[in-house]
Amino acid sequence: MEKQVRTVVQHYPQHAQDKFRLIHQLMLDTAKQAQLGAVEESIKWGEPSFVTTHGSPVRIAWKESSPEQIGIFFICTTRLVDTFRELYDDTLTLHENRAIHLQLDDPLPESELKHCLQMAFNYHKVKNLPLLGA
Repeated sequence: MEKQVRTVVQHYPQHAQDKFRLIHQLMLDTAKQAQLGAVEESIKWGEPSFVTTHGSPVRIAWKESSPEQIGIFFICTTRLVDTFRELYDDTLTLHENRAIHLQLDDPLPESELKHCLQMAFNYHKVKNLPLLGA
């Protein structure tokens, strides 16, 4: 994990740090398994941000205003969250056209998240396909 990302995450409560690390590892594993290239890590708008060469940025953040959840945020002008809603509305908690919200105490819905992350990290190659090629 990049130093600047680690610096932001260390200010989260421990249970949010733990969930962040699970999501972060799932993200790296997904990019590697799908051969999507390296994941670039940075800070955008004060939050950890991740992107691949052909992808749309993904941010992960815990916020004091929603202390029992962590969010995975996407650019709202993409078709990503609308597609996630079509595919996983029964298993993921989606917020408007910009985020997946996960409860800190719930297990990660790994297969669904992996698929969503794969679409985000490959977005510019699949954005014109029905359901983003799902």
